[in-house]
Amino acid sequence: MNIIDWEKEIRRWEEEARRWDKEIDFWRNEAKEITDRSAVLGTSVSANSTQNGGIRIANQASFNVLLSSLPAGARRIIRMDNNNFIDARSVNTAYLRYNRSGNMQALRTITADKRTVYFDATATSYDYINSEAGIVGRFHFRAPTRVNDFQKLLNLFTGTPEEKQLYAQELIRQGIVDEVSVVGDFGVVLRPFNAQQPFPVGRISTTDNFEVYINPVGTTPMERAKYVGHELFGHLYFFFTGKDPRHGGASGSLNGNPLLEQQIDARERESIFNFGF
Repeated sequence: MNIIDWEKEIRRWEEEARRWDKEIDFWRNEAKEITDRSAVLGTSVSANSTQNGGIRIANQASFNVLLSSLPAGARRIIRMDNNNFIDARSVNTAYLRYNRSGNMQALRTITADKRTVYFDATATSYDYINSEAGIVGRFHFRAPTRVNDFQKLLNLFTGTPEEKQLYAQELIRQGIVDEVSVVGDFGVVLRPFNAQQPFPVGRISTTDNFEVYINPVGTTPMERAKYVGHELFGHLYFFFTGKDPRHGGASGSLNGNPLLEQQIDARERESIFNFGF
């Protein structure tokens, strides 16, 4: 190897050393901040708590639910600060590595916003203001109803085994398949009074913050991850980006807001996929 080759090799190793210095500094800071916040993990915060924007998490269990909707690698990067807010810098770092994730894109947008969001996936009830009556109400989550109409109808059939088989084929032909349908309230986004226009809704936050609740009663971990995608990355993300966040849009019709339905479907699907890893 001649002197020119050695000089090139030395420059390459110097660049590699500088890169590793930056990497080591990054993870040293990560470790320090994780240590600093370890004392507050598992504690609860109020929906009234505010700072200059971002997502404030109710407790560690709620944070775990939110993380379960994100790419597995991103979960190892994103963290909370000492005040239980999601650290925006850690979200940006994760986004650089997982920028093809629509859920990460939505999370990055929300955490960078100056408005404050309170996220709770453990509360069994929440307070709200009825926009028509102007009074405060309390909604209690209930376990969703799980029904298999195919099996229910098949069990009611009283014919011979051969007739029952033909009946089952007829049910399938009619679109009644052997699967469990789940019906219930899985979550909600509450917006404050000053964030109702131009898309008013019936239930309003009792605080100055946006509030997102995910139903913990009788729901599976996968369903909770799915509805993080639905509520946080669907409804709330749409409002934060200036789009109508209401099912049905202004008309209230079944197909009145197709862009929202597409966003929710995509975010639910990704959340289910991410949960599996």
